[in-house]
Amino acid sequence: VCSLPSPFDRFSYYFVGPEQGKLYGFSASTKVGKTQAVNFMFVYSTVMYAFMNSDKVRLKIMYFNMEESEENITLRFISHLLYRYSKGEYRKDIKALKSTRSWAPIDNEILDMLEQDPYKSIMKFYESVVEFRSERNPIGITKAIEAFCKENGTVKTKKMTITDDFGQKQEVDVFDSYEPKDKDLYFIPIVDHIGLVTPENGNSLKQAIDLLSNNLVK
Repeated sequence: VCSLPSPFDRFSYYFVGPEQGKLYGFSASTKVGKTQAVNFMFVYSTVMYAFMNSDKVRLKIMYFNMEESEENITLRFISHLLYRYSKGEYRKDIKALKSTRSWAPIDNEILDMLEQDPYKSIMKFYESVVEFRSERNPIGITKAIEAFCKENGTVKTKKMTITDDFGQKQEVDVFDSYEPKDKDLYFIPIVDHIGLVTPENGNSLKQAIDLLSNNLVK
């Protein structure tokens, strides 16, 4: 598998789907649905594909959710499942699923459905592959991602000669390549959003964003 499939047939010419080793950035004005678009393309659609094609791919999503709560992201996935498997009959938003509107509590019929397959099996799979993380600073996010990569693959280094601040030459080990244990594992870290990272050591927000961006490229 070269990439996970794009959820958009007509747009797949430009976006073939999530590819391994590729960094994606989403930018738009505020309150236009960036998080919802990212979740649909990189969480909900990938979870469904991995669930139905476990013989082809494995999936791990590490979600640094700085803007939206784990509960809301998960409830939107449930909403997506209800709409998908009812062929459009059930359109339930977060407020409906939470029974926030006292005059319109969630139907018992829907609650019963969610306790049965395929909903129950899919949600169990979702919870096993999507991990929500609390790190907010560039170093913490980087360490969490690197720890997973090292646990699930081998980092190869090479020797390089550098000159230190005193003009002395020394040989050091530098990053060369990465070999995953499972070539069909799609590891997708999501940072939502990068403008909410916490600067460290007196750095500005711009410096924190630059640091995290550089680390994510690696």
